[in-house]
Amino acid sequence: MRALTKEQVYEAVSDLAGDAGMTADAYIASLLRQAEEDQVRKTDGLDVDLAAELNESRQLRRDSRRREREALRKSEMEEDIRRFKEYFPDITAADIPEEVWAEVAQGVSLTHAYALYRAAAGAADAKARSLNRVNAERSAPLGTEGDPTDALTQEQVENMSPQAVKKNYNRILASMRNWRL
Repeated sequence: MRALTKEQVYEAVSDLAGDAGMTADAYIASLLRQAEEDQVRKTDGLDVDLAAELNESRQLRRDSRRREREALRKSEMEEDIRRFKEYFPDITAADIPEEVWAEVAQGVSLTHAYALYRAAAGAADAKARSLNRVNAERSAPLGTEGDPTDALTQEQVENMSPQAVKKNYNRILASMRNWRL
């Protein structure tokens, strides 16, 4: 049987908890209590010293598994940091925005969270450039653009700032001859 993903494990526990009318957290707490009670029952009738040794042995195995999980998490984190430095060599921890750290706290790798942040920022920049290009096409010349002998439309003049009107005053007067008022 293949190992279940974390998501599959969570879904299975959630389903079992739902069937028992409990939340996933309450269900897991219930399982832990039940396992502890089973361990206590197994030592009933044993010599006190032997029961203490068994309990100590169980605790040592739990501690060993906990250390293995911590070592695995540390190894995964070190690998993620190595990969991050490979893909983003000029970025320091201080350069990483809080929203990226929030994603990391939710279990997303630093490399993926930062890459998504950069992609979203790039998309926002591209949209801003596109909007600026459209706005530039719609706006009146500022007096430094285009041929100074070209006639201006009434709409272009109406959209000019006072400084642009002053700078283009003679051009505006010449253009007004072509307007239909």
